[in-house]
Amino acid sequence: MDSLFFQGEFPAISNAVKYFKKTEGGNNQMAMTYKELMKVIKDDARSEEIFSSVEEGDYSVERGAEKLKLSVDEFIKKMEEAGYKVPALA
Repeated sequence: MDSLFFQGEFPAISNAVKYFKKTEGGNNQMAMTYKELMKVIKDDARSEEIFSSVEEGDYSVERGAEKLKLSVDEFIKKMEEAGYKVPALA
């Protein structure tokens, strides 16, 4: 897409891109956002691994909750929301 067209059609987006690419404040904000995003992805991957281990019987529900620092009820809710089957509690 022609950048002049983009600037003319969507000036707010164009200005925001310039801010993030060309200013120190924008660069710092993008770096912080990137770090936060990577933490969320890492936390989600860890949760998925633990949910899978609980579903397969490698961990108890209680141990999975402990590993994620959640109550058993919170753990079960998150596990079900993620699409995993919760085994019967011990």
